[in-house]
Amino acid sequence: MHKNIVFIFLSIIFFFCGCLNKPNDEIKSGPEIYLSSPLNNDTLINESNLFLSLIIGDINGVHDVDISIYNENFSELKYNEFFDHIHDDLFELESKINISNFKKNKNYIVLIIANDMAGIQNIDTTIVHLKN
Repeated sequence: MHKNIVFIFLSIIFFFCGCLNKPNDEIKSGPEIYLSSPLNNDTLINESNLFLSLIIGDINGVHDVDISIYNENFSELKYNEFFDHIHDDLFELESKINISNFKKNKNYIVLIIANDMAGIQNIDTTIVHLKN
C-alpha cells in the first residue's frame, strides 16, 4: 500500500512538472500576408492600372515590406516600392499602380516580401496576365 501511494505521488509530481516546465516556443513563421487584389491568375484586359490591396500582420510587429513586379521569368523589374520602419502589428495598403508601359499579352509576377521586427521573412507571389 505504501508503494502505491509513493507511486501515485511521484506520478502527480512528474505530471505537473511536465506541464509547467514546457519551453515557451514562439511561432517563427514570419508576417502573414493577405493579398486580396490582384488574385492569382487575374487577367487585366486593356487596363492602365493594377489595383493592389493587401494586409500584412505580425504579433511581433511588421518592420518592412517590399513590393515588386517582374516579368514572368524575373529578368526585368517593372515596378518596386519599399516601405521601411513600419513598426506596427498591421500594415494595410491599397494602391493603384500605373501599368500602361508594361508590354501587353505578357504575364507578370507580383512579389511581396515582408519582414517582422525579429527579422523573420515571409514571401507571397501572384501572377497577373495583361491582355490587349
